[in-house]
Amino acid sequence: PKASGVIPPAFAPAVATANTVWLQGPGLAAKGEAEIEAAARQVAIENSFSVHEAVKLVAPNLAHIDFPHAEASSQFIKVTKGSLKVGGQSFNVRFPQGVKQEKALPEPADPADDLDQTETLLVRNIYDATESQVFAAFSQVAPRVKGVKCPKNFSGQPRGIAFVYFHEAFEAAAAMRHFRAQGVKIAGRTVGVDFAPPQSMEEEIARDQQKQKADEAIQQSHMQALSGVNGDMWASYLAMFGGGGNSVKEEGGDAPSAKRPRSGDWGGGGDWYGGAG
Repeated sequence: PKASGVIPPAFAPAVATANTVWLQGPGLAAKGEAEIEAAARQVAIENSFSVHEAVKLVAPNLAHIDFPHAEASSQFIKVTKGSLKVGGQSFNVRFPQGVKQEKALPEPADPADDLDQTETLLVRNIYDATESQVFAAFSQVAPRVKGVKCPKNFSGQPRGIAFVYFHEAFEAAAAMRHFRAQGVKIAGRTVGVDFAPPQSMEEEIARDQQKQKADEAIQQSHMQALSGVNGDMWASYLAMFGGGGNSVKEEGGDAPSAKRPRSGDWGGGGDWYGGAG
């Protein structure tokens, strides 16, 4: 028979976890991982949850879509209603066989990150990169980017930093984690990414209120987990991580710190670049 010239895809062995979703159906391999990845990413962006971390074709009719946590995989199953269109063809979406689906418990936050977690990221060493370039870079790792601002100095020159705004602090945290892990560059340069300190008294008060609500939600989730059938397992898990999110208010914690830099410290100027999210 005459050769078609099409190189068949290589199928890599993969282990399914609680964060994995199966995509099944005849002709799936012909679509390719890139097309599957694009379809799955669009679902996450349109429904505002975490984008998957990897797509792997493991058989001619089966692909693994791996998410950063079990909650995201559950959301993907829910919004797709068991079917995903890839290149105009529908494929079945389901949880892997033989993998126990547990109710997701929030991961213990890194104490160093949680201390200054905000909805805004500060990006350093961008030199003369534009706001649209910064926005495009973060759109690769985050389903929703609220906007970008690159401050300028008094002479109108770029200060070499950018503020990237998100709707929620957890979205900023996830974007920073994926940005660092994937080594994303802006205008071909490696940049530094950290949480930006609140830029006004109002922002700091809002951040403290949001953190209090988040702590209360985590504590409620812990209570539900501990009262369930796997209570002993979750008790060990929480003990290992020192409470997994319980917060202790500092003395005088209701008063915002006077030492945090304000918007004037970063320099004014720069236009707002906002996304559709």
